[in-house]
Amino acid sequence: MKILVFSDSHRNIAPMLDAAEREKPDQIIHLGDHEEDALRLRELLPKTPVLYVPGNCDPGSDAPQTLKPVIDGVRFMVTHGHRYQVKFSLMRIGLAALEAEVQAVLFGHTHQPCAETFENVLLFNPGTVGGRGGTYGILETTRDVITNYRILRTQE
Repeated sequence: MKILVFSDSHRNIAPMLDAAEREKPDQIIHLGDHEEDALRLRELLPKTPVLYVPGNCDPGSDAPQTLKPVIDGVRFMVTHGHRYQVKFSLMRIGLAALEAEVQAVLFGHTHQPCAETFENVLLFNPGTVGGRGGTYGILETTRDVITNYRILRTQE
């Protein structure tokens, strides 16, 4: 399964649509900072499931701050990251992921791409898809295992 991961789109829909057309994902996950962008993706790409969480730029959102979906047998924790103070350290989000017993935590907020492990948990931040020099993430899974992950640049 191919999962397309966006964060911090800040009302910049076009690069997400371009990436979705290019990548042909089975699932899209939007990690906040403008949840209305995720809702717009749902409208424009009705055949592709879209999960999302709100970010710090989504005040008053009714959406859950954290999701723990199982996708293709892989246990994920999905959050924007601001509540875990990820701009300062990945320790809190790493410990939360261990407590949640997930295989990967997907987060944004920093606008800086990151793919590293913490006690065998993948900490994956696709960076920001909004703005110049944007980035997004791809995760590929096969029956309970993340087989590949990468961070790519949007086409400018």
